[in-house]
Amino acid sequence: MTRSIPRFFLLLCFAALPAAAQPVKAFVDGKVLQPDEPRTALATACDGEWLNVRRAILSGGKLDAQLRTPAGQQRALCLLRAIDEQPKADMLLVQGDVDEFVAAYGIESLDFFAAHADEMSARVSRATWNALLGYAQPDAMTRYFARHRQTMSLPAHGGSGAVGFYQPLLAGRCMESVCSPRLNESLQTVTRNLDVVDAELRAAESAAPESASSPSVARNEQIHSLARELRAKVARIQRGDAALVVDQQK
Repeated sequence: MTRSIPRFFLLLCFAALPAAAQPVKAFVDGKVLQPDEPRTALATACDGEWLNVRRAILSGGKLDAQLRTPAGQQRALCLLRAIDEQPKADMLLVQGDVDEFVAAYGIESLDFFAAHADEMSARVSRATWNALLGYAQPDAMTRYFARHRQTMSLPAHGGSGAVGFYQPLLAGRCMESVCSPRLNESLQTVTRNLDVVDAELRAAESAAPESASSPSVARNEQIHSLARELRAKVARIQRGDAALVVDQQK
């Protein structure tokens, strides 16, 4: 059994959502749970629909039912476009907002956003595909491997992030707490691309530490150890001694 790795090491560096931190703390402190004040550009876009996203995040509800109507679909796509139109928005901010947005709509909405990801601006498209990878949405996984196969021969390809990305997949899970309903398709995609997986884990296994500091060296040793364990599992799957199946406890 492979050991868990801190989320700090995940490939896609999914942005933390600082906007949600204070409302959650207020709830823990026993205060009334209220949506935090959204940023002005998003608050005024798409008839104020972002407030519904924030409410869904804070309440645990999902907005996927809205996608059953053309009007609801247009509101969702309007918000995705608005995320990129915020003043001074950088990629980190865009990624955090898109992560939050996709989470608010829930796993039943993943295929809808995959179908429209490439209609967005470059930054929102990239952020949407990144968010979908966290749930192991099949189209995102297919796109990921197609791109990584083209670059797998590059010397710097792979690294600590590869371990964080592949560790849950090789255990039949995804990086998020819930996965795409089509997770089994994504695992089949992983199985068809085990040579890419192994190449990236091999790069992680030999990667140098970011610095000579003791914490950095220790983290790097952990990455090397996990990469070796994961490569051993890849080898078992390639020999037919193991198979990738959905973790039913997920």
